[in-house]
Amino acid sequence: MINLQISKIVDLHSFEEAFIGVSLLYLITYGTLISFNPKYNHPLFSKSFLNLIILVLVLGSYLSFKGDSSYLLESISFSDTLLVNLLSYNTKNIVTIFSILSLVLIKEYISISKINIFEYYVLILFAILGLIFLCTSNDFLTMFLSLELQSLAFYVLAATQKQSSYSVESGLKYFVVGSFASGIFLFGVSIIYGMLGTINFSEINELKLSTSIYTDGKYGAFIILEENSPFRLSQDFLIQNRLIAYINSGIFFILISLFIKISLAPFHLWSPDIYENSPTSSSFFFIVLPKLSIFLAIVKLSYYCSFGSLFWLKELLFIFIICSISLGAFGGFEQKKLKSLLAYSSISHLGYLLLSLISESFEGIFTLFCYLVVYTGSGVCLWGILLLLKLKKTKNNKLNKDLSDLMLLSKSNKVLCFIISGALFSLAGLPPLLGFLVKLNVLLITIQNNYYIVASLSIFFSVISLFYYIRVIKIVVFEPVLVGKLYEPINSKSIIIPIILFFLVLVLFINPSLFHKVMYKMCILSFLL
Repeated sequence: MINLQISKIVDLHSFEEAFIGVSLLYLITYGTLISFNPKYNHPLFSKSFLNLIILVLVLGSYLSFKGDSSYLLESISFSDTLLVNLLSYNTKNIVTIFSILSLVLIKEYISISKINIFEYYVLILFAILGLIFLCTSNDFLTMFLSLELQSLAFYVLAATQKQSSYSVESGLKYFVVGSFASGIFLFGVSIIYGMLGTINFSEINELKLSTSIYTDGKYGAFIILEENSPFRLSQDFLIQNRLIAYINSGIFFILISLFIKISLAPFHLWSPDIYENSPTSSSFFFIVLPKLSIFLAIVKLSYYCSFGSLFWLKELLFIFIICSISLGAFGGFEQKKLKSLLAYSSISHLGYLLLSLISESFEGIFTLFCYLVVYTGSGVCLWGILLLLKLKKTKNNKLNKDLSDLMLLSKSNKVLCFIISGALFSLAGLPPLLGFLVKLNVLLITIQNNYYIVASLSIFFSVISLFYYIRVIKIVVFEPVLVGKLYEPINSKSIIIPIILFFLVLVLFINPSLFHKVMYKMCILSFLL
């Protein structure tokens, strides 16, 4: 009876992913039969298809939330390939919620850009499914397949505008860079499997917890596996120090591949060009959504699979952090396109996220996920406004926006001007918005860990990066010109989500206790188990 109960609980946690996967098959069948059938006169049903995808995600979230409180425990399903604890459970739900909000926001842009192919929305749902699987992955194979499911969808989304050579080129570039990163990932996994004979995170973590350090003073340290370990060996199992170095080198290659995929400096050179030339709705998903899932994967690698945690890699990670923050700050100076500027802003934020990770403490992980949620919320708010803006008169139906296109927006639409300014202030880390608190926490944790030089450089480059945020606000509000750009009126229903997100960022700064309690519970229970 007990085994039956546990089996039932285990299956509940993977039900959201299974429901979305089965729904995808039905949606593909429905779209293929209807759109290519002459009997129906080849109808255009982009908005209705998008509504179906939103409904699938809403129902998937409902099924996930409706489950009992057993997710507080670590639940494993599908032969140890998926693991759900409170951290992964809440992360995948946050990803789903932000995905739903993003899909609602791109509705207007879809109609403006005349993307009438149902495959576009199917690919978006495939990418979201890959991100959800990435949150609960419990071995390297599942992690790789989740990353590839998300990446393959993104490659095609980047090249959706077939009539634009720039869009096709960006899709090809994205494919080449992603394939290179995937090759590095598999190389790292092969090293780990060759050394340990397993690719399962739980087994690797048990091996770590079942070992002790022995030093003979002559040949360095050895790892001794205790006889009462879960591996049940008849004699002590010795792993020499050089083999530990091989294992950590495998983790290093996997981390590098993930850094390439999120465009952390100095692996960022591909991202501004690809984001600029892709459709704005696709760039929105590239920049904002994958960070949560991929950083959760990095946390798993750092704390569950790495022998010696990140201590052996800190010096190199500090270089990556300073490169990201500095290049993100200086790279945005000369940008005249909004998407390129936001791409460099994203690179800068990745440096702060990694800075909170290497503190090797619970406070660092807590701050990391607080930062991720605030950054994602502010990004969805800002990108939602940019997707809604449509110039009345455009040259060659131009959808990409220059900074000059925002001139005198404060005169034509004060609400949009207020929300854009607030979202930029939150991304810049200025009070009175929640982005200030999370960036302050990152810097305080860095100082508490005695990384004074890194903290000083981070503050210095953070002040420099304020320049291009304030420059956008100057163009929007204070540009001394008499003639600005005219925009089409925005549907009042479409702007509700950016307004709600902005006021959440504002109100939670005034009273952040509820936000901190939720994030604290999400992280602390996962570390205790």
